[in-house]
Amino acid sequence: MFAYTLDRNAAVSLNLYASADLAASDKVILYHYIWYKDLTNDDGKLIARCGAGVSLSLKASKLTAETKLNLPSLAASTQLGLTEVEYKLGTFGISGSAIDNAAPPAGLVGRFDANSYAALISAIDKVQAAGKATDATVKFTPKLVAIPSSTSSSATRNMLIQVSALRHIARGWTCSKSKAAITARDSDTDDLVDQFYRSYTRPLVCNAIGGGPRNSDKSKAKNELASYEISVN
Repeated sequence: MFAYTLDRNAAVSLNLYASADLAASDKVILYHYIWYKDLTNDDGKLIARCGAGVSLSLKASKLTAETKLNLPSLAASTQLGLTEVEYKLGTFGISGSAIDNAAPPAGLVGRFDANSYAALISAIDKVQAAGKATDATVKFTPKLVAIPSSTSSSATRNMLIQVSALRHIARGWTCSKSKAAITARDSDTDDLVDQFYRSYTRPLVCNAIGGGPRNSDKSKAKNELASYEISVN
């Protein structure tokens, strides 16, 4: 399981919530319960992670300085009326009749409290158990997921840069144009975009004569963005 604490801009950019649905003080916590595979370059450096599984996002409002941003604490705080927390549950990168039978309705939304916490964990356990089936009732189509780092702000930045680079590939932008468009650009963001382009398209794409993404690369990126319900623009 991976967890990401997102600010308002990050949650909107990832299409988790509409801007009008989030107050400036709201926090969004995204949990991924996934099967995943890490992709590395020739030097063994981690450059991307692909996965499939369950996505649980929480929108927390009326938080206090004492509120702990973990599942049990948020459930208890909501149960006591100290905070307001809404959840959204869904699956990504995994499908089939076994998953349909185990998973709650797509895009399930509700109030997150002690009762729903127990029900959600049970639902997630059922999906994970169904995902272990070895027959044709389960199909995996892994999606790009963020690589958590030592701080939540770094993880959020990493996630947003990967989404931006994916959008840029879908538009047919060159690697250099993508780097130049990144907010607060530095050597680390350049390195991340460079690695992402190379892994998603082809090894020489960021060279001086590498050119831009191929039509097949653009189509693949557009399809992946559509699967996340994220626009190209």
